[in-house]
Amino acid sequence: NDLLKEGMVIAFEPFISTSAEEVYEESDGWTFKTKNKSFVAQYEHTVIITKDKPIITTL
Repeated sequence: NDLLKEGMVIAFEPFISTSAEEVYEESDGWTFKTKNKSFVAQYEHTVIITKDKPIITTL
């Protein structure tokens, strides 16, 4: 039983920080901050699972 199956679309949304190990979400439901005020960036890759190889739709 495969975890990823052909036809699935998934999004990877990692966060990168200059020093913090944890972030918290503001009440606006969109903004993330750290307690130590370090910089945080988030990016996303959307991937389509196919029979032969995944297709990354974001670059």
